[in-house]
Amino acid sequence: MKKILVLCLASVMAFSVAACQPKDSNVSESTSTAATTKETSEETTEEETTAATTEATEAETTAASSAPVEVTITAEVPDGWEPVDGSVAILQYLKVTSSFIVTEEKYFKSDKLDEIVIEAKDVFSKTFDNVVYEGDPETITVAGQEARQFVLTCDISDMSFKYRIIYVSAGGRIFSFLFADLAETFDGMTGEYDEILAGVQITY
Repeated sequence: MKKILVLCLASVMAFSVAACQPKDSNVSESTSTAATTKETSEETTEEETTAATTEATEAETTAASSAPVEVTITAEVPDGWEPVDGSVAILQYLKVTSSFIVTEEKYFKSDKLDEIVIEAKDVFSKTFDNVVYEGDPETITVAGQEARQFVLTCDISDMSFKYRIIYVSAGGRIFSFLFADLAETFDGMTGEYDEILAGVQITY
């Protein structure tokens, strides 16, 4: 029963940013702006038409090249880690009271990792009790991709938890890698968390 309760509370942290922040609905209008033909009182010449078409094509090409691509994430986990059936996360494994969860983050206002960490910490501090961050965020790489990592402890439902949260930028998308456990047993699993990270593969 305790194992299931801890799993549920770890998932609360994993999805808290999505739950607490509205999706930014602003859509870039750069492509349509580039494609709009400038009104003029004079008759448009063939050269002007060609230039406008070229500009629109270049804008569309730029937008397409910067659009997020399909990203596949897999992980090799040590013995004893079991996949969570029916999870909506990209990856979710459980070992006793320890959790490993990978989700895609779509609700941050920024796509810059340092700013994402600031946003996330603000949400966590406002959502959970007795939040304490250990040291400063670290710059790391996960499967060759740039990432930011920080560790925190907090109280949820009168239970003390410890989390290692990593935000990874890959293929124009942002993913969170979360390791969670009861605060009293978290540090004893650090070696396995490192092993899991070493076994992550990201392709796109």
